[in-house]
Amino acid sequence: MSKLGQRLIAAAEEALVFGEGHDTGAVRHDVPDVRAVRSRLGLTQPDFAARFGLPVGNVRDWEQGRVVPDRAAQVLLRVIVQAPQVVARAAACRPTASKKAAARAPAMKLASSRKPTAKKAAALSQPAASQAAARKPATKRFAAKPAARRPV
Repeated sequence: MSKLGQRLIAAAEEALVFGEGHDTGAVRHDVPDVRAVRSRLGLTQPDFAARFGLPVGNVRDWEQGRVVPDRAAQVLLRVIVQAPQVVARAAACRPTASKKAAARAPAMKLASSRKPTAKKAAALSQPAASQAAARKPATKRFAAKPAARRPV
């Protein structure tokens, strides 16, 4: 038997032992019960989502079993179980849009204070149709190929 066949048989035997409840040394990743976590905190779905920065639709899908939380969401849910106040505080510490805009404003002002080159200024003043006509024609090597016809 090949090495692959031996490994598959060994994996199947280990899965049977694990399924019977014996310790095989395999790591098991249990998905946290979102409804239990939320109800333990006494929050509605929209409140839970808003408090921890999650989309309400995701919370609903997780609770109804339509979607399994991805790995990052599972870790976040485990941290919420251990320290909900810390996660709520961290989720609330998002910079507002006005702070972001204020941080970018000097960089945008510098970029807009530059004058366009003569070539760019001419291109900006031309309508789109004349810009396309002003481009170099495609060489024979890069010319578009006619579409292949499919038999009917």
